[in-house]
Amino acid sequence: PIKLDVVEKNDAFVVRAEVPGVGKDDIHVTIDGNQVTISAEVKRETEQKEGERVLRSERYYGSVYRSFVL
Repeated sequence: PIKLDVVEKNDAFVVRAEVPGVGKDDIHVTIDGNQVTISAEVKRETEQKEGERVLRSERYYGSVYRSFVL
């Protein structure tokens, strides 16, 4: 899940979102009126090798999003 902090300033809102393991190019922010949506494509791959022999390989692909109204 995406963790959010929203702070209201004099004339603006500041939104801080934590999306661990996701590069900034894979994060998308859309604003429609006063609704903000943050979405991200999650891609994680791990591989454990011993010499040239692969002992374990794991992949996780998915998407996460949060939508809220300011």
